[in-house]
Amino acid sequence: MAISIPIFTSRLRKARVAVNQANARAGEAAAYAAYLENPYYDIIAYDIRSGRVKKSKSTGANIATDLDIHSYSSDVNVVSTDISSWDVNTPLKKNENYRFGDYYFYRYIYTFDKDGSITKIQANDNYKSNPSRAY
Repeated sequence: MAISIPIFTSRLRKARVAVNQANARAGEAAAYAAYLENPYYDIIAYDIRSGRVKKSKSTGANIATDLDIHSYSSDVNVVSTDISSWDVNTPLKKNENYRFGDYYFYRYIYTFDKDGSITKIQANDNYKSNPSRAY
């Protein structure tokens, strides 16, 4: 029994990463569609639960309100734009104790450059925290 718990935990963390990667890819497609629809907005949030997107402008006064999130910081939970490179030990936030394999995320925020390429992906609102309503 004592041996099976670490194995189960390891598999669970890998499963979280796989779910996060699938959700981020779905969000990436939705974000590209929203960006192409109106490239004036360069920050796009995708909510996995509702399938909806929210748009904001990086120079906007209140990005958090536009994206319908509690707060927004441009450097929190930034992960590689190469979704396939994510693994259980991908760090989150500025605190090295937070790892990508420990959470399921239900909202991703994509930042686009002027050429229409995604320059940043942020994982936002995890299942371990107190999730807010889907927008």
